[in-house]
Amino acid sequence: MKSSPSTARLSTATLAGVLLVCAVLPRSAAGQPYAPVRFSTVLGYFVDDTEGDDLDEYMWDWRTALDFSLVTVDEIHSLWLTSRIAVVAGRQPRGLGVDPRLVDIGFGLLAESKFRPVTTWVSLDHASFHLVDLDLATSIWYWRLVFGAGSAQGRAVLDELTVPATFSVPSTAPVEWGITMSWWPEEMPIIKDESSKGNPWVFSTLGALSVPVLRRGGFEVMLNSRTGLERDRSGRSFRGIDLTGDWHAHQTLGIQISRSTGTYVWGATLDAVVADDRWPRFNRSGLVRFAVTLGN
Repeated sequence: MKSSPSTARLSTATLAGVLLVCAVLPRSAAGQPYAPVRFSTVLGYFVDDTEGDDLDEYMWDWRTALDFSLVTVDEIHSLWLTSRIAVVAGRQPRGLGVDPRLVDIGFGLLAESKFRPVTTWVSLDHASFHLVDLDLATSIWYWRLVFGAGSAQGRAVLDELTVPATFSVPSTAPVEWGITMSWWPEEMPIIKDESSKGNPWVFSTLGALSVPVLRRGGFEVMLNSRTGLERDRSGRSFRGIDLTGDWHAHQTLGIQISRSTGTYVWGATLDAVVADDRWPRFNRSGLVRFAVTLGN
């Protein structure tokens, strides 16, 4: 199955719109956008995994987030309208080229408080996965509550494939870190049992750690770690597997180089999934990804 021309035009228009918005952002005295709007985009390619068939699920991976500041108090406390889109494409085993597998469209509200030592987050996040998957008849739909904390200039880390953890003004901190905890309720006020359908999760936590090893001439080289732990929902079936409330861990390690231009931060990263015992569709064990990044 090949992606349609309309999908390609939509992706191109979305990326062009993001770049245009950031090009006209007002700038602070430091030359950086003062963040009424912030974005990040990551385009990754997974290297062939000759020992398994996981690459059938993963070849290209494009993720873009675009956030709008709704309310700001003393430049410390702020409320954001968040939005994102992720497009995942696999490789057809029959040699038909790119095979669209998943489109994740999400939005939410995120309350952020920037204190001197740490930044804290509380978010109500909604996502709908549109899956091209003969083994999964029901697409994933959920609301989740997210709680987190991290470095003073960091941003909420919701996905191990989104790097780096911060696109803001480069700091001199010896370590950049972040941790988030997510809970997927089966029922919520007003929407009741429509809050969760098809998703296999009930709880997860994700930790991000970035250690700079070189800072020179505007360039920064960092070693990254993403450690995740997820618990599936007992009594639910996922791709024909009966879930029993088990815990699943995953670990990604990588190296990243980035440079700030005063308006944007661009870079490249190479990361490897060194351990992953999640269910098929989300298991990336052994895969290596090269990605280019851009953000503000």
